[in-house]
Amino acid sequence: MSNENYSPIQVQQALMTAYGMVPFPTPEDFEALRNGRGELPKFGPEQWHEALVADKAKQLLMSTGEGGRLFAEVAPVAKAEKVFRSIIAGIETEASSGRAVLILHSRIDPNAQNEDKRNGYEKIRTEFLNDPHGRLLARQAKDLIGHNVIVFAEMQPMQGRTGQNVRVLKGIKALGKASEADIHTLRTGQQVAAA
Repeated sequence: MSNENYSPIQVQQALMTAYGMVPFPTPEDFEALRNGRGELPKFGPEQWHEALVADKAKQLLMSTGEGGRLFAEVAPVAKAEKVFRSIIAGIETEASSGRAVLILHSRIDPNAQNEDKRNGYEKIRTEFLNDPHGRLLARQAKDLIGHNVIVFAEMQPMQGRTGQNVRVLKGIKALGKASEADIHTLRTGQQVAAA
């Protein structure tokens, strides 16, 4: 993790967010703090709440600051190497890699070496499905089959294949249900004439 200094504004934002996330302790919550001799702490519920809020704010700063685990997951969307519009045609599980594979409609290229591109499809993989972020993106993509989307991807080296990269889905933004005309336009590059 980087040795990061946070500005007062960042700390205030984390505290305000944490206040909204941490409920005030109930009498039962406070009773649970009795020590082994049955004594309540010397502080009151208000101070306990403040300690819980401060802890949550620290967790937010550590998780979302540069070098934090959440920052590391979200940052690739902000600096995505590939961002493009498409329509999700389907999703399948790739047993050999343990990833979900999104099948996207794309421009038909009869001269392409790749059979998918000749048929007007392209593929992009999620993170591994045993990773919660990969599982979540796979679920979101499944719910968006037949929808216009913006795809955020990064290139990652393929394991065991020096010099080869694979596109990995880092984020997806829904743009609404795709019509047959949308699919036709994407695949052929030609607009459908209005009836």
